[in-house]
Amino acid sequence: MADQVAQGAQEFMARFQLGFYRTARQGGFAGVDPLLGKLLGREPHTARDVLSRPTG
Repeated sequence: MADQVAQGAQEFMARFQLGFYRTARQGGFAGVDPLLGKLLGREPHTARDVLSRPTG
């Protein structure tokens, strides 16, 4: 985080990004809440599902 701030990033953004990274590393985005499926009216997708889709 200190490197980002030293390179001009605002400290609150560096902290936000670090928190996002830590949460992802701990598996915080690995699943989905069943309520999301009810709200969407379809089966929800995990972040891994979306990121592993082929592009193009």
